[in-house]
Amino acid sequence: MKPFDKPEGATALGLFRAVFGFFMTLECLYFMRIDFVKNALVLPKVQFSYPFLEWLKPLPEPALDLLVFALLCGSILIMVGKWTRPASIFFSI
Repeated sequence: MKPFDKPEGATALGLFRAVFGFFMTLECLYFMRIDFVKNALVLPKVQFSYPFLEWLKPLPEPALDLLVFALLCGSILIMVGKWTRPASIFFSI
């Protein structure tokens, strides 16, 4: 086991970032292609809620579509390594 106080190369982290961003980009494109927002969140007649959170409803369809597009932009930024920290924070929220 290597000591934690020695510097390590950034190649593995950069590769992980690029691969993670690539797969998240594919997932966002897939959600857009199958119209996930409409088919899974807007059209179902029954939407199960958590106890004590019955008042919480999904956002309107245009806002959810905008959110998926923003996630796509964030995943592309993560993949190419531009503004990685803000894009990662936005993508994880």
